[in-house]
Amino acid sequence: VAVLGGYRSLTANLVWLSKNRNWEKRDFAGTFAKIGLVTSIDPRPEIFWLNGSRIIANDMPAWEVGDRNTDKLANTEEGRKIAHQYAKRALLFLEKSRIYHNENPDIYLEEAMIYWLKLDDLESAAERFLRATQATDPPFHAFRIYGEILTRLGRKQEALDFFEQHYKTLPDNLPEAMKVVVGD
Repeated sequence: VAVLGGYRSLTANLVWLSKNRNWEKRDFAGTFAKIGLVTSIDPRPEIFWLNGSRIIANDMPAWEVGDRNTDKLANTEEGRKIAHQYAKRALLFLEKSRIYHNENPDIYLEEAMIYWLKLDDLESAAERFLRATQATDPPFHAFRIYGEILTRLGRKQEALDFFEQHYKTLPDNLPEAMKVVVGD
């Protein structure tokens, strides 16, 4: 990496583009290798981490069972086992980003979505959503989703307390803050 100097970013982008050829061919080993290579060449861009984890958690399980059998991922024990296996690999991959993205809320949000949608683990998802709200410059939606997850977990008073605290911090003039929605 040191030899690349200022070409580090360019090289990582070129490797990422070449990864697309492996991805199109559903080449597990090649895709994994290039995702890992890209993040080792230039670990700074969050997009490599986020899209890499999405490929691992979403695409690879579908490749394994085949496009025509995507229902198998959700409806059979074997399919759920395959989906869980890749979700855990995606989480391990994202864990490696901590050195460079420890305060990045998007990484925590991605982990939360994997726990929630792929592993059906709302407790772990809630913990990651909370962590996203505590990271540097968290997006407004992280707070709303965290409160919703608390409600789904039956922790309604905790959700209400959280929303009340969050509401006080919301600006009146930013539509994306959705202060009216949070207040309802």
